[in-house]
Amino acid sequence: MTKRWVAALGALLMTGCSTQASYTVQQVAQQLPVGARLEIATPFTYPGGRTTLWFQGGEIKPSRGLNLWTWHCSLDLHFSARSEQAREYGSGSFIITGIREERLAAVEGWALRRASLFARDEDYMLGIVFHLSAPDQPEVRQLRCERRFEDWSRERALSLADLRETLGGYLVVAAPGG
Repeated sequence: MTKRWVAALGALLMTGCSTQASYTVQQVAQQLPVGARLEIATPFTYPGGRTTLWFQGGEIKPSRGLNLWTWHCSLDLHFSARSEQAREYGSGSFIITGIREERLAAVEGWALRRASLFARDEDYMLGIVFHLSAPDQPEVRQLRCERRFEDWSRERALSLADLRETLGGYLVVAAPGG
């Protein structure tokens, strides 16, 4: 009897964790395809010792100042490019060479907040990663855009409008070959 109960509970828990994506990376790639460029329109600076710069609402923000429930993007350098001196970017462009999706369940803190079997203690983080390439700026690695959702059924893909709103006038999207 106990083995059946454990098996049934396991099956129930696994079905509760399975998700069906409401969109695909291909839908994001229709608006932001491989080959599109991100052009620097407004100069920006990485502070010394940093390899990540966060954008949200058209502004550069500290990571602790982000609202995780709205789209935010990080422009990431290769860790080996870390320098104690500030690094300025005033012009240039980055070509999107690949796009991938990241999904995680995010639990706040280590303690369980609820003991009920059907209670939800987590929310979900959706991330879209654009791999970047720039011959004159090889230290730039990727643009990662993320946002939290209460559950998978409420997620929606990053749109071109979302990206423009997030990056503001710092980086602008140009069509492939354009």
